[in-house]
Amino acid sequence: MDTTILPANPTPQKGSSGKKNIPAGDVELEEIAQTILKSWKASPLTLYWLTREAFEEKVQAYSQELNQRLAGGAARPALTATLKSVNAEINATIKHVKSYLAEKYPSNAKSYYTEFGIENVDGSFRIPASRANRKKSLTLLLAAIPKHGFTDKTFGLAHWTKLAADYDKLVGDTKETDATVAGKVSSKNMLGAEIRKVLQSLVYMIKASYPDNWAGVLREWGFQKEKY
Repeated sequence: MDTTILPANPTPQKGSSGKKNIPAGDVELEEIAQTILKSWKASPLTLYWLTREAFEEKVQAYSQELNQRLAGGAARPALTATLKSVNAEINATIKHVKSYLAEKYPSNAKSYYTEFGIENVDGSFRIPASRANRKKSLTLLLAAIPKHGFTDKTFGLAHWTKLAADYDKLVGDTKETDATVAGKVSSKNMLGAEIRKVLQSLVYMIKASYPDNWAGVLREWGFQKEKY
């Protein structure tokens, strides 16, 4: 058996066609890693610095991280759309609160705006758009509505309590999803780099072990570079 020690961090190589033996895409990498793992288990070839079992652990961990990353990314557009809808409703219905104030305090309605979380934004009085300020304004609004007798209005306490709760939950879910996705991307990329290192080392090993027909052996193992 060839006992040549291969480098632990090889430089990715291209085949004679100019295409890489290892795909760049995440999904394609997971697919080829699973395929090569099966081939390696059935082969007598070994790497000095890594066992088949250790590689299998990396492949399974990568697959899990990738699936969770894809699931998190898929959920984000729905959260964004729902949050956009809630924001639109907040923007559209705050005018009714201003109307209530105008009816009750016809001479100085605007002096109460701050108490209701309504701010002058670029010359227009509304609930601020930034998440931190909007959350603060909604808290003020919920406290001011019953204080000024608007609880039972159509756009009174029930309306704004639901909107504030929906907004708070959606913002929290969005932050959690973004943080989860970011974490999965980081761990996925680290595992992906390790897997590519192993795959490239196996390519080197096959070329060294089968100098006359290494291209055919690579295909047999599953290094189908024409696919990517």
